[in-house]
Amino acid sequence: MRLARAILIAGLLLAVVAAPATARPAGDVGARVINGSDAPAGAWPSIAYLQANAGTNYDGIPGVDSWACGGSVIAPRVILTAAHCTMDPNGVLAITGFARPGVLLRADSATQRSWQIADLLPHPDYDPATSANDVALVVLSTDTAAPAMPLIAPWQDGLVVGGAQAAIAGWGRTVNGGAISPTLKQATVPLVSDADCARVWGPDFQAASMLCAGDLQNGIDTCQGDSGGPLALTIAGTRTLVGDTSWGTQTCASGLPGVYGRISAFRSWILDGGTSASTLVRTFVAAQTATAQNLALTSTGPDVTLTWGVTPANWTTTGFRVTINGSADTVSGPTAARTLAIPGGGTVTALVEPQVTLGAAAAATISATPTPTRAPVVTARVDATPRVDALLTATGASDDPWGQAPVYEWRVGGALVQQGAQTTFSPTAAQAGKLVTLTVLVTNAAGTGSATVDAGRVSQGPQVARGLIRVTGAARVGGRLRARLPVVSGYPAPTPTYRWFRDGRRVRSATGAVYRVRPVDAGARITGRLTWTNTVGLVTRSLRPVTIAG
Repeated sequence: MRLARAILIAGLLLAVVAAPATARPAGDVGARVINGSDAPAGAWPSIAYLQANAGTNYDGIPGVDSWACGGSVIAPRVILTAAHCTMDPNGVLAITGFARPGVLLRADSATQRSWQIADLLPHPDYDPATSANDVALVVLSTDTAAPAMPLIAPWQDGLVVGGAQAAIAGWGRTVNGGAISPTLKQATVPLVSDADCARVWGPDFQAASMLCAGDLQNGIDTCQGDSGGPLALTIAGTRTLVGDTSWGTQTCASGLPGVYGRISAFRSWILDGGTSASTLVRTFVAAQTATAQNLALTSTGPDVTLTWGVTPANWTTTGFRVTINGSADTVSGPTAARTLAIPGGGTVTALVEPQVTLGAAAAATISATPTPTRAPVVTARVDATPRVDALLTATGASDDPWGQAPVYEWRVGGALVQQGAQTTFSPTAAQAGKLVTLTVLVTNAAGTGSATVDAGRVSQGPQVARGLIRVTGAARVGGRLRARLPVVSGYPAPTPTYRWFRDGRRVRSATGAVYRVRPVDAGARITGRLTWTNTVGLVTRSLRPVTIAG
């Protein structure tokens, strides 16, 4: 089907077609590594080169008169490959063949031993017309020493998402129309989401048993001769089989994603299919012990996160039993982690035990002080308004109970006056009117967090020297008396109030610093009081008495 046009959406090349792209016929199905690189020794110890003889040129590749496919060792005598690799284009099952597990040079018979194929077991629901359930198990005549590649476990299924980086490998064509490669090639390609793959392939893509991958922009793809080879994700440091190469376009690296068998869809058949291969796989898995490992504790405040892995990556692992400081829970899902609030801090003791449907499970424990991943979030508070000689008390706290003890920094007028663990501070008279600030700092392994609050300016009541206030002026009728103000301090600035008295009785009209002597004052004794007030308090001083001439 000719494409109408191609557009780039969110970094993924999507084909916009008048009708969905069409897969090649089953007899022309192959897999392919184009623009890959030579795989170094030991990079793919579980891959197998398969050659199943049927006297027919399978892929139309010059010089190849038998099936040339890839596969993955999943048990000592069992290799997983594509179902279409086990039969000729007419659907006739191949009769004889051999496998070379862990080989780099497919023809290197001098150094790589070949294992005879004893049985070929395509999936019973494999449909050659649609390539649905394109998976098969190959039983060898004897055990191979090649390590088994773990199949994706149920709790890891959520990691098979568009954009995840997967590895492919095989001996297929490295250029369109060329011969198959004598050496093992490998490459890294992103997974393509089911929605995007269905948009390209339409009903030919069946998400129940298929998934897609391919670096569409850079032309990295699989090609004829790589069918049945691995599509693998690295999970918790372990290369894990998630797909087997199934089908794609006739022209490799065409800008359309390649399609792979979805391993998670085949788990029950592989394990419980009632075949000789199922028995071998069950026996192998049952002999394994899944051991929790790579335990790590981190703290992001009162929350502690425990992460873990499992070795070997037992694909019958369904979840984990996790106990942190006595709190137990069963965890499953794509992420091997659990977060628990521990506001008291201190040492955390954790126990992780894999839950497996076959084999044994061994727990792993960790007892440690968590390592913070960020600096603490700090709060600070002062419990009183600053005042001369008052005792101010600070409260500092952080959300990381594993952080160090708070450090309190007191500043007055911007100058550091006290620093350390002491939470109290008393301002002095010399600091009256100046701004008091408190900074609380808490440090952990990831850094230092701080919080600063303004406590306010240091207040002080009116400060006036003791003694009578001197009065000056003419003590006669028509004269004026003036109260001579002394030096006054305090914060906020004190406000004066005047009261004048004639022979002990208040003169209500006299409210200022100046008293005007009237005829009624002749011969009288004039006294007074001067009061200073602010928000802190008040101070009163008496005026020196004056007798008015008669």
